[in-house]
Amino acid sequence: GYRWCPGSARLTSHLARCVERGTGMSVSAGSARAVDPHAGPGLAPPRTAVATVCLSGSLEDKLAAAAAAGFDGVEIFEPDFVASPSSAAQIRERCADLGLTIDLYQPFRDFDSVDPQRLAANLRRAEHKFAVMEALGTDLILVCSSVSPDAVDDDGHIAEQLHTLGERAAACGMRV
Repeated sequence: GYRWCPGSARLTSHLARCVERGTGMSVSAGSARAVDPHAGPGLAPPRTAVATVCLSGSLEDKLAAAAAAGFDGVEIFEPDFVASPSSAAQIRERCADLGLTIDLYQPFRDFDSVDPQRLAANLRRAEHKFAVMEALGTDLILVCSSVSPDAVDDDGHIAEQLHTLGERAAACGMRV
């Protein structure tokens, strides 16, 4: 599992709880950079990222904390972005200045629907998110499970809807 070394004050308990456990990675206090002790010679350590939803504070604080902790990238949580006074371009630039990539935009909630009109509205909503993603410099969106009362309860039907979303995303150079 993960080892959080003493003296790594830059790592918060919030950050520690968000990192996936059991991958054989550890964090050294000197660099606070995640490393894979099992990687052989010439193998690069895996890239690491943290979702901003896992950290406290403003989006700007969260980006600084992720960089200070040695993460390679972040997953921007939409409510963090919406609450930020910064534009997508400013967030993209700040991440670049901190040495962070924006690995995905999340979440796209309640996409699937048994109501054709709601599905059409959700596809339009997705296209607006694709524009935000382009400005942020990421091409990947996380679609989470739906809690909507009209969510689809049929694997084939939801697969069709997700396929349609994937086609729309691909047309914009995005991935789901």
